[in-house]
Amino acid sequence: MNTNPSNMDDCPSGTTPPLGDAAQHVTPQDAARQDAMIAATDNAGTGVVGGAAAHHRPWGYFLVLEDACNHKIKRIVVRPGKRLSLQRHKYRWEHWVVLAGSALVTLGEETLHLAPGETIDIPAGQTHRLENTGAVDMELVEVQRGEYCGEDDIERFEDDFGRC
Repeated sequence: MNTNPSNMDDCPSGTTPPLGDAAQHVTPQDAARQDAMIAATDNAGTGVVGGAAAHHRPWGYFLVLEDACNHKIKRIVVRPGKRLSLQRHKYRWEHWVVLAGSALVTLGEETLHLAPGETIDIPAGQTHRLENTGAVDMELVEVQRGEYCGEDDIERFEDDFGRC
């Protein structure tokens, strides 16, 4: 197995491997193109938070921190009183680390309260939901791992925003 992150041979078509040291060299022309892309993205309805594009949802937003051929890392912010849909994923499992706020997690038939610093694993195929039961934004880091980590790997069962 090739563990060189700069080699795309192990990644399915349409995915990007993790960035290596070579990605840190940016020319002024590259920086100008990146600034234009960020401005265009911001104008299209996704804001920029901390240098990453914020993908807004009715419950809050998420930032993709890393997107590779077999994993994705996100920072998720859920607004007070909001929750994500009851859902499951076919091709990936998730690991959540609560950074701030209060999380109510539904995992199958079980519900758990998580505080900052606490973690939970969501197996592939398991129904789950994330809810902010507190008065401040709930923040977590989500690590997805599996053969496919696309946003369309989602089956919704219940949703407060009519997306089922």
